[in-house]
Amino acid sequence: MKSDWAAWLLRTYVVLALLFIFAPVISLALFSLHEGRIQSFPIEAYSTRWYGDAWANQDIREGLRNSFIVGAVTSALSTILGFLSAHLLCRYRLRRQSLYVAFVSLPVVIPLILSGMASLMYFQYIRLAGTLWAVVIAHTSFCSPFALGLIRPPYDRLNIELEQAARNLGASQSRVIFKIVIPQLWPAIAAAALLSFLVSWDEFILAWFVGGFEKTLPVVIYGMMGTSFNPSLNAVGTVSIGISAVLLVSIFALKGLADRMISTR
Repeated sequence: MKSDWAAWLLRTYVVLALLFIFAPVISLALFSLHEGRIQSFPIEAYSTRWYGDAWANQDIREGLRNSFIVGAVTSALSTILGFLSAHLLCRYRLRRQSLYVAFVSLPVVIPLILSGMASLMYFQYIRLAGTLWAVVIAHTSFCSPFALGLIRPPYDRLNIELEQAARNLGASQSRVIFKIVIPQLWPAIAAAALLSFLVSWDEFILAWFVGGFEKTLPVVIYGMMGTSFNPSLNAVGTVSIGISAVLLVSIFALKGLADRMISTR
């Protein structure tokens, strides 16, 4: 009897927690279809006019373009760095692996405001501040530890005897990586790439500090909220959350596929 009550309370708690988390998102999506400028319930008429207004806004289009560019480049660089770090940790067996992991994870541990200020001063010194490359470098340093965290566990479980056999047959190190390692790790690598893109896509503080006039979508949204409320922001927010949700589901699916592929070998 007590177990039934405990299970009922647990299910109730989970439902209430999910409602608390997703209620703002649902409200945002509903208001993005509100035809009127005044956001209020009940919604009398639905329309997609704010999606059209958002797309017609040049600042939003430029922010969307910049976010895709920065996210794509950051994703590629972070995945490469994460894979190289995983290869170093899993195949060369450093004496102080924990120290190396702690060092490469520093950008995640340091508060983003401090990291943004330090990055701004450094990029100003090398005359790179206010460019998309500054945002890419800042995001890459922040996202690469996440890529390492996804790639390293399955890499550590790979059968190293297959690589040793290939090298004994005359295969070079690069050929072993591209023909044996990557085909086994591709779901984890793809998940790391999507996660890096997702983190870069949603990141605001670093982009705000070092981007200058080259604004990503979160910076554009923040700037528009600071002046006067524009209902098209509901549409932009809904699209942005939808993209993040699709990426997140894809990451979990790829991570599960990576675990299944490694466990069956």
